[in-house]
Amino acid sequence: MQPRILVIEDNANNTELMCYLIKSAGWLTLVAHDGLDGVAQVDRHRPDLVLCDIHVPLLNGFEIIAQLKASADLRRIPVIAVTALAMVGDRERAFAAGFDGYLPKPIAPETFIASLVTFLPGAKVTEPFKSVEVPSLVATTAVASPRNESILIVDDKAENIELCRTILAPMLREIHVASNVAHALRLLDEKRPELILTDIRMPEQSGLDLLDAVRREPAWTDTLFAVISSVTPSDFDVLLRQRKVRPDAIMFRPLEPDQLISAIAGLLSRIDQREIQT
Repeated sequence: MQPRILVIEDNANNTELMCYLIKSAGWLTLVAHDGLDGVAQVDRHRPDLVLCDIHVPLLNGFEIIAQLKASADLRRIPVIAVTALAMVGDRERAFAAGFDGYLPKPIAPETFIASLVTFLPGAKVTEPFKSVEVPSLVATTAVASPRNESILIVDDKAENIELCRTILAPMLREIHVASNVAHALRLLDEKRPELILTDIRMPEQSGLDLLDAVRREPAWTDTLFAVISSVTPSDFDVLLRQRKVRPDAIMFRPLEPDQLISAIAGLLSRIDQREIQT
């Protein structure tokens, strides 16, 4: 029987990454975005394992674990703290509060499933997760082997970068990352990737500022540009009209892995067509 894992997490990107990895392992997921709902779902569904962020609304992780361990019916369900708290003593504090395990953020996809197996005796893992290599984690990717192109991923949030890197690793020769526009421009000049994938909202300069810079530079004329936006499609259209330039692909959050794979595969097909024409 497939194990059921409840993810208590209010950050959509963290939730998406964990659920994607869990589902790719052949397991089932439940999701709660606040502590009250998390406790209610544990009581209602009795999952085999709970992954609990510390900083969630309504009840924080320590309040959640206190309620679960106080219940004779629920205390045997293992609960792992998944948290950005990484100071000296934070791990010990989590265990002292009653957590059965501790995983620091950002999530490491190559070791994530292996960390959960310990708490799921007898659970079977689908074939892709028997290797710890990151490219093998994406079970849904239709690309059999990496191509020769490289991509630059630009985002100020490490978890967003890790999600995209995990999904796209089987498709591309190299993946470069930048946390802001200035860093991205330096890498563009140095690495000359064929593709750019950028978030829109970043401090100081946005992904559309990067798009403007790329479109103005003759050396980057052939570079294909994809954006991921958290604003609504209508608001994004307004932003584009103000800029007078358009990216080659547009995606909106929450972003499904298959959407990202499809968009990047489409851009790779455009590169193939260029090569045929030349």
